[in-house]
Amino acid sequence: GPAISPFNAWVMLKALETLPLRVRQQAHNAAIVADWLAGRPGLSRVIFPGAKNHPQAEIIARQMTGPSTLVAFEVEGGKDAAFRFLNGLKLIRISNNLGDAKSLIVHP
Repeated sequence: GPAISPFNAWVMLKALETLPLRVRQQAHNAAIVADWLAGRPGLSRVIFPGAKNHPQAEIIARQMTGPSTLVAFEVEGGKDAAFRFLNGLKLIRISNNLGDAKSLIVHP
């Protein structure tokens, strides 16, 4: 049915207690990753809402209280190079389940 079980509701409520703290840290970490990626060889572009050079930085500053938890970037060399990069990762997993508690990457 449309209602979750009492146990599942309790688990979700417990997780929500620390959500602001976790999102704040995720956004902080994403900013560090975006700064590290900027200017790296083999990347043609880094897109991070919260970066001062983002094309919509003024709108982001007005509408958001902090930076994003997501970082996007383009790998030079097209799709083949992007998939070589993805397949070479050891720590970050390929997944389309954005919003998970792990560091994930996905090719659009």
